[in-house]
Amino acid sequence: MPGGWVTSTAAVGVIMSGLETTEGSCKVARRRKKADDTPGVAAPKPAPGELEIIQSLVNTASREGGPDVLATPRDLARWLANRGLVPTGTELTEEERRRALEVREGLGALLWANSGGEPDREALRRLDRATADARFQAHFDETGPIGFEPASAGLDNALGRLLEIVVMARREGRWSLLKACWRPECRRAFYDTSQASVGRWCCQRCGNRARGRRHRGSG
Repeated sequence: MPGGWVTSTAAVGVIMSGLETTEGSCKVARRRKKADDTPGVAAPKPAPGELEIIQSLVNTASREGGPDVLATPRDLARWLANRGLVPTGTELTEEERRRALEVREGLGALLWANSGGEPDREALRRLDRATADARFQAHFDETGPIGFEPASAGLDNALGRLLEIVVMARREGRWSLLKACWRPECRRAFYDTSQASVGRWCCQRCGNRARGRRHRGSG
């Protein structure tokens, strides 16, 4: 099977070229006790397969006064190791943590676009720069889909793996269903399972709050 090197810049270009403009959704899920859940809030329905890793990463950000799960390089290394993205015991630097947070922010901007929002173009440019060294091997088969395999080490390997998940989700038609909650104060990532894929909220709580705000505004 022939293969070729692909830089993350090309991968991000593929992702950005397919920005979706469908609005987002919300289903209540039973609370899962995970480190990246917002305390006291029902966890959004998990995305299928490895796409849940992208959802989980975006949801590590501080939400409505909650903690940032990736507050230190050690926190980041633990989070990545728990998902098999780096070996257990990997040590990362503050600069690497900054790059990882830029990737998280850029992926969040893509999910906001999937929900019908205007993407933060500067966040997307930072995503491109942060993953510039995250190369991966692209494998081509004339009878089947393209496969990707990260070809870097350490954090760059982990970032390449994240990009691989996004690109493959786009190919399989699942990427546009991973969205950001339409309530600006929340914007947690959720997977839209509504019949027409037109949901807007990550959970019933956010939907109720948004509807209540509109009701008060019209009163």
